[in-house]
Amino acid sequence: MSLRQRMRLYFLFAMAQAAAGQYQVALFWIDEALPIAVALAAEGDQAELLFHRAALNRAVLLLREAADDLRDYLAILDLAHEHRGADDPAARLRALPDLATYEYFTADFAAAEQHIVAARTLITQVPNATFEAATTAWVQADLDLLHGQPERALRPALAILEVYNREATPISQERAEIFVAQAALQLAVTLPAGSDRYALLELARPHLERAERLAKAAEDKPGQGLTQIVRAQYAHLHGSSTDRVASIEAVIRFAREIDDVAVQAQARTALGDEYAARGEIESALTCYRATVEVVAGSEVPVLAVPAQRALRRAREMRINDDQ
Repeated sequence: MSLRQRMRLYFLFAMAQAAAGQYQVALFWIDEALPIAVALAAEGDQAELLFHRAALNRAVLLLREAADDLRDYLAILDLAHEHRGADDPAARLRALPDLATYEYFTADFAAAEQHIVAARTLITQVPNATFEAATTAWVQADLDLLHGQPERALRPALAILEVYNREATPISQERAEIFVAQAALQLAVTLPAGSDRYALLELARPHLERAERLAKAAEDKPGQGLTQIVRAQYAHLHGSSTDRVASIEAVIRFAREIDDVAVQAQARTALGDEYAARGEIESALTCYRATVEVVAGSEVPVLAVPAQRALRRAREMRINDDQ
C-alpha cells in the first residue's frame, strides 16, 4: 500500500468514526493521516485534513485547537496563493465563519471581528454562500449582544434562523431559535413595562417553544438546559409567579450532571441576574463570582464576560458610595 493510499484509508477511518459520534477516535485517525500528507508535500490533503480536524475538535469542545487548525488551513491557502498565484475564495470562506465563531467563544474578539470582515468580503465573490453568510452574521450578532446592543442583533437573528431552518441540522436550528429568543428578551429588558416590551415577549415565545420541542426531540441535553434558562428569563419579564430561582438552580445541577461548563456558566449568570432584579445584591454577586470561577481555564471564556461586567459595575458603585 502506498503512502497516499494509507493516508486516504486513515481519512476514511476518521470519517466513519465521526459519523458514529466517536470523535476522539476520529481525531486519532486524522492525526495518523496528517504526517503522511506533510511527508508527501500534499498541501491540498493537509488543508482538507486540518479542516476536518477543526470540526472534530469543535465537537469535543476544544475550541482553541479548532481555531488553530483553521488558521493552519488558511496559512496553506496563503502559501498556495503566494507561490502559485492560485486563490480559492470558496475554500477561504469555508473556514472563516467557523474561525470567527471559535474566536468569539475563546474571547479573541479582535480576531473574530477581523475574520468577520474577511468573510463578508468573500461572500460577494462566492456563489450560493447563503449559509456562510448566515453563520458570519451570527457571530456579529453574538458580538452585538455581548456589547449590549440587542437592537442590532434581533433582525439579523431572524434572518439567520430562516437560513438555518432550511439548511442546518435540527440541533443547529434549535440553537438559532434560542438565539432569537435571547435577542428579543435582551431587547425587552431595555424597555419599560407598557411599551413594546410585550410585543417582544410575544415574539420570543414561539421561538422558545420551538427550541424546547427541538431540544427534546433531539435529546440535546445542553439545549434542554439552555431553553430552561431562557424560559426563566421569559417568566421574569412576563411577570410570572413561578419560582425562577428554583428553576435556574435545577439547571445548574443538571449542567453539573452532564459536565457542561457552558450551560452551568450561563445558568449561574442568569441566577445572579434574578437575584439582582430582586435587590438581593450579595447573592447576585456570589453567583457572578461563581460564573467566573466555573469558566476559568475553560474553552468558553466569553461566557464570563457578563458576570465580570456585573462585578465591575458593583465595584464602581461601591467606590462612588464611599466618596
